[in-house]
Amino acid sequence: MFCKRVAMKTKKGKTELEEIRLAEREIVEALIGNYRTVLKHIDAGGPAQYSRSGPGSFVILPISTPW
Repeated sequence: MFCKRVAMKTKKGKTELEEIRLAEREIVEALIGNYRTVLKHIDAGGPAQYSRSGPGSFVILPISTPW
């Protein structure tokens, strides 16, 4: 009886945790999209102009050294 109760609570906890993770992922993707839009308006020639429009797409540019 105790094992069943613990298993039920564990399953419910995992389900709730997955829902929280999905909600957090949606928030983060929306924030990244908003940030990209702001960068496009501020920095016309910056790396945000060259990125893809989908969430989670990042651009890796080579670092130029002054020496």
